[in-house]
Amino acid sequence: MSKKLKKRKGTLLQGRSLGLSQKIKRLQALCAEEAWGEADEMARALFEQFPQSREVVQCIVEIAHATDNYLRFSKFLYRLWHLTPKPDANLIQAYMMCCLERGSALLAYQLFQQSLEKGITLEGHVFEMLEPLRVLHQAAWEELGDFSIDESVRDEVLLLNDEAELCLSLELYEEAQAFLEKASSKVPSFLRLRNHLAQVSLMRGHFAQAQDLLEKSLQQAPDDVHALFLQAWIWRLLGKDEDARALLPRLVAAPLQGRKELHAHKLLWGLACLQADKEIETCFGTFGEELAEDPVGTYFMGVAYAHLGDEKAARIFLEKAASYYDTPSGMKAEVALKTLDLPPSQRMPLSYFAAEEWLPWSMRLDGLAAMREDVEDLDAYLAENPSFEILFPSLTKELGEEGSVIAFIWGDFFERRDWLDSVFEFAKSSKGTDRTRHFLFHRLSLNGYLPNGARVMMWKDGKQVERRCVGFSVSADAKPQDISPQAHKLLLRGIELTNAQKYKKAEEVLRQAYELEPNNPSIAGNLSTVLDVLEHKEEAVAIFDRLMADQPDYFFGRCRRALEAIERRDHEDAERWLEPLWEQKDLHISEMSMFLFVYCSLDALLGRWEAVREWLEIWEEIAPEDPKLEHWYMRLVEEDQMPRGEEGKPWLRKALKGLGHAQ
Repeated sequence: MSKKLKKRKGTLLQGRSLGLSQKIKRLQALCAEEAWGEADEMARALFEQFPQSREVVQCIVEIAHATDNYLRFSKFLYRLWHLTPKPDANLIQAYMMCCLERGSALLAYQLFQQSLEKGITLEGHVFEMLEPLRVLHQAAWEELGDFSIDESVRDEVLLLNDEAELCLSLELYEEAQAFLEKASSKVPSFLRLRNHLAQVSLMRGHFAQAQDLLEKSLQQAPDDVHALFLQAWIWRLLGKDEDARALLPRLVAAPLQGRKELHAHKLLWGLACLQADKEIETCFGTFGEELAEDPVGTYFMGVAYAHLGDEKAARIFLEKAASYYDTPSGMKAEVALKTLDLPPSQRMPLSYFAAEEWLPWSMRLDGLAAMREDVEDLDAYLAENPSFEILFPSLTKELGEEGSVIAFIWGDFFERRDWLDSVFEFAKSSKGTDRTRHFLFHRLSLNGYLPNGARVMMWKDGKQVERRCVGFSVSADAKPQDISPQAHKLLLRGIELTNAQKYKKAEEVLRQAYELEPNNPSIAGNLSTVLDVLEHKEEAVAIFDRLMADQPDYFFGRCRRALEAIERRDHEDAERWLEPLWEQKDLHISEMSMFLFVYCSLDALLGRWEAVREWLEIWEEIAPEDPKLEHWYMRLVEEDQMPRGEEGKPWLRKALKGLGHAQ
């Protein structure tokens, strides 16, 4: 398991000796500079060490807001609220809006009342919400039903339920369960609480417990739309499609319960679980007023129309959903619209749900990561959790391209080659986007399923092309060398001077190192390079030839020989020098940079500019600040080979950031 889900080294590792306060100051400085990428990496590492630090959580809230990470913003705003003993007006208002947007209106109502009691001034538009909140509070009170309950107990139960619903929406399942169990102990018969407990059990992968709770709910209320929806969801997850479909008539006929918009939402989700496209269209017709401005409803309608073959109607609803750009449905709608722009042969069917909505938390990467240290026997864990095996075949069907990436994560995590076989088949197909297939080939090579450098046929821009899988593990850590401390110090100084273009001084320092360690390849190679720049050609060639005769597998030496062959326009000789390098797995970042430079040069010689762009996309991922990238982007511009609209910013780095969670 040690090779799985490794934590990335980040900025925090550069200052382990610093105290928490100094680290927080550094993090706050990064936020002030709007260096959001570096700040986010440091904040994540700090939060793992200090989850109760208010200052760290506050920085995460700021970063998430600045980078439009809506779920992360809301989740950490919740944490910040509970870490702040005396919140100011800005925090109260932000948390109040979070509660409203997440459907926890009673919490928002309570916050409003508390702010008035404390004399805290909120923005004017907040006061306009007071009357609707009072109405919602009364409706929830009436829904509880048992008016024999003491008023204070009833209010407490309703607020606990609202807290639980907020935590559910933020994927804080342990917190949600604690609130629900406390509320259930006071009112055991409250149906909504039991349904929420079933949902928490489902998301934590406790299917038997969820099933037991739902049986009790459906005995109490056979036509409860929420319980029916959850039951359909569980049976779909467990592969009991026929049992799930048998619920469709009951779900459609379920009488209106509570507020129309909540009933419509639960009904829609149940119908989406059952892939009931036509019934979703009917539901939208029935509850059009409640769903017309709703991102979830409009997104579901867009997907339903796409499944029904009405692409024009699908685009109308998806564009409407995408206008809610800061919501999960809005983001899914943007992806769906891009999918519809693909040629039909390259499309995956649009999915109603994203992975975080469809899969139980325990079956997603965050759930797997949380339990990775507790699992010693992967086969035994799979035997105890058969849902992975049951659900795997439907990943791509239910979740489209995202499902293929999840399938890779499962196969890699559980070391199931048969699961990776299906991922490989998807990567070879013409389904989905070129980006995802390229990503999967890269990961399959990186984890050893495919040999590093394997030649594969993949679909690119609607046609099949041959590509090589790049599966090097790249590190910035210095490789151990058999070298004396004095020579090593001189070597590092010589490299520093060379990079500063102080070649004469570099020659002096490297000659001293060479006298101490004439057989060290790094010293000989760097000295030869400097001598070549200084026009001492004969000596440079002599030193380099001697080096390659003694150590023919020297990495930089082979790259240099390949470049010499490219200068002679002998691509076959260049490939002979480069081929053995693919057998290596672990490269220093400087080796990878040289490797990419040589392959860009080779493919440019052969006029394979598409391949050059792909090398640059990988280069951007591992070393975005490498000055040699500018040289190659200028070459692309000169050759009129820069993709229109790319402006020198390849998509692969974004793809790996968004999809590559299994690093």
